[in-house]
Amino acid sequence: ETLANLRNPFWRMQNLYLIRNKNRELRKLRFNNIQKRIVAAISDDVVAKRPIRKFDLKYRQGGVSTFWLLYYLDNTIFTPNTITGIQAMKQESLGHLWEIVRLAHETMPDKLRPALKEDSAKTLSFGDIHSKIFVSLKIQSTGLHNLHVSEFPLCDPEDIEQTLAACPPSANVTL
Repeated sequence: ETLANLRNPFWRMQNLYLIRNKNRELRKLRFNNIQKRIVAAISDDVVAKRPIRKFDLKYRQGGVSTFWLLYYLDNTIFTPNTITGIQAMKQESLGHLWEIVRLAHETMPDKLRPALKEDSAKTLSFGDIHSKIFVSLKIQSTGLHNLHVSEFPLCDPEDIEQTLAACPPSANVTL
């Protein structure tokens, strides 16, 4: 049963990583209604290993970005040779998003956390599995397997165009 659970990214998201809630508590993610809808919308693609293409219209503080950040951190950690980029409209937003990723990584079980090759203000790279996750205002110089753009309508259209050009047809792209 444990091995079956470890193969399920949605189980891992709710059991391996901690988030900070509005009451200043660290706790495991429990999918809210919006997040459950996202899971329902992408489950077939995940099982079939088809690229995810998802545009979420959201309200503030609904957990959409948290969902995608944990999903992509998990995918980066459990899929060798994966490059994940997170993009936002301004540096301050990137900092808030990056805190979610860092906290989830730092609080996951030691036995499952891959060794860090690079741990910087904008990048976590895992040397043993040749994967990395990073944040940037614009992504040009590397091909991406996963891309999440937060606050997409507020981002510079030219930056988005250049970033999307770094995504092959097989990449997961969420806006």
